[in-house]
Amino acid sequence: MLLIEGGSVIFDDKDIELKAENILVMDGGLLQVGTEDEPFQHNGIITMYGHVRSTELPVYGAKTLAVRNGTLDLHGIPVPITWTHLAETALAGATEMTLKLSVTWQVGDELIIATTNHRDRKSVV
Repeated sequence: MLLIEGGSVIFDDKDIELKAENILVMDGGLLQVGTEDEPFQHNGIITMYGHVRSTELPVYGAKTLAVRNGTLDLHGIPVPITWTHLAETALAGATEMTLKLSVTWQVGDELIIATTNHRDRKSVV
């Protein structure tokens, strides 16, 4: 449990990985990763973990990132195009894809490719 009560936790100058079952920012607390004027320029990962029997926080539940009378401020490098369609079919095992829109994604970025779902047929990735 990470409880930020009235204080500040600020990440701004290096890669971070924060793992917690619950994060609660309350009573004037601040969890900040970058700012609007100076977006976070590194890798930042917040992983919420737990299991089916995890203890629930009253009102919030289990595996929560909750804010009550506090501030959660997350600003990363702007990504103008976050998703697009394929311009042509990508066959299983393909190492390249043609996209409809030009993107600014970087080597190492994680991509998720969703299946096509039509009423009469479904494609499998």
